Amino acid sequence: MRKAILEWKPPANAKHQGSYNEEEKSPAALDKQDKKKKDKDKDKSKNKDKGKGKEEPEEQKQPPPEPERIEHDMLLELHLLFKAISGHKKNKGSFNHRKFILALKATNVLFDNDDHHDSHEFINWLLDQLHENYVKSTNPHLGPEHFGFGQAAEMPSAIGDLFRGELENIVTCVTCETTNKRKESFFNLSLDLEKSTSLVYCMQRFSTKELLNQDNKLHCDTCLSHQVATKEIIVSRYPKILLVHLKRFRIDP
Repeated sequence: MRKAILEWKPPANAKHQGSYNEEEKSPAALDKQDKKKKDKDKDKSKNKDKGKGKEEPEEQKQPPPEPERIEHDMLLELHLLFKAISGHKKNKGSFNHRKFILALKATNVLFDNDDHHDSHEFINWLLDQLHENYVKSTNPHLGPEHFGFGQAAEMPSAIGDLFRGELENIVTCVTCETTNKRKESFFNLSLDLEKSTSLVYCMQRFSTKELLNQDNKLHCDTCLSHQVATKEIIVSRYPKILLVHLKRFRIDP
């Protein structure tokens, strides 16, 4: 992935969140900077408390307008981050990725806070963004109508070549044995995690046939009625890099 993103050439008019080549600050310097900011906020708070007794004009009491949210090209931001890491002088140690985080927060309001977030949700969103940005940059003639309702998911890109696989949903009517097949792409597999089992077992269990014999019976177009059926999901094409989401929690019906 890193190689593919580094080889990608950003458009000439691309905008990004500052420079990633600035000298990295040490943890002590960052702590000192945060302390200065906190002291400054304290002074502001004290001055605000002193002026509480004074009445302000009505127009000054209104809250300031919210800053306009600017969506960033996450493919460009990741390209610049990887480029700066590759050209870093030190072979060991940490790297300041704050500019990438700022671009991330500016692009997605869900991550614009200090709360804990689900890593599965994050990687899904990031891969979708990288794939869509790649398709847009390599196909500038395409309009916004080509990127709605997941239409860009099937378009080729370096991200899709690495992470996109294909699932096949197979539903078979038990009465007339009519089979319906439907294919869909995926960027990661969500597997139920069982105690004292292996990843291979979880993947085999993923493709186990399910019997539809309750309220979820199949409406068969051949029988023209609801019939008992079997449902099976198989991986028809594996990606070069398989991302697996292990579901540790299960809700019993």
